Amino acid sequence: MVSSKESVPYIERPVSAIALRYEIYRKLIHLAALIIPVGYSLFGKSVALFGLAIGLIIACATEILRQRWGGFSRVFDFLFAKLLREFEVRQLTGATYLLLGSFVTVLFFSKPVALFSLYMMVLSDTLSALVGLKWGRTRFLNQKSLEGSLAFFLSALLWGILVFKSNLWPVILGTATGTFLELDLIHVNDNLLIPLGTAIVIELALRFLG
Repeated sequence: MVSSKESVPYIERPVSAIALRYEIYRKLIHLAALIIPVGYSLFGKSVALFGLAIGLIIACATEILRQRWGGFSRVFDFLFAKLLREFEVRQLTGATYLLLGSFVTVLFFSKPVALFSLYMMVLSDTLSALVGLKWGRTRFLNQKSLEGSLAFFLSALLWGILVFKSNLWPVILGTATGTFLELDLIHVNDNLLIPLGTAIVIELALRFLG
């Protein structure tokens, strides 16, 4: 019999298949946001802003309806409830923050900076979440995993080098900023915080270091 004073060894439990499956669903939806930087690359700033404005209007209308109209809320919950974070049930969803963050980033920042920040938000964030959930073992701030954060940093760094080529300092600083913001130490949705925070740092770095 184990004494109450004896320490019981911690046994790490694998992530359940259900949790992993729902996270994969969420991130597949998140990956659909690639249409934003791809559309910006192909059709330019005006078309991208127009599309984002329409999407943002629809998202805001959806948020209002699901909070104030029970019938709409029941349909919304039936379709999407399992994919929402707990805090999203009574607050804005990540999709609305994503559209808002993308709109402001495209509106105020240069094209290379905006594209880098948007691809980071979509691709690096998705890779970080999936690597952390599946293979994350070393937990630190806010239960984030070192493995997930490394996946975020390295994937963003690679994309930044492809975009900015020889301008390494802005890429390194922007990538480090995005990785830090993904840790969720600042309680603002990362779909808004990552693209804006990263874009601000890179623009400043390009001005003073580029």
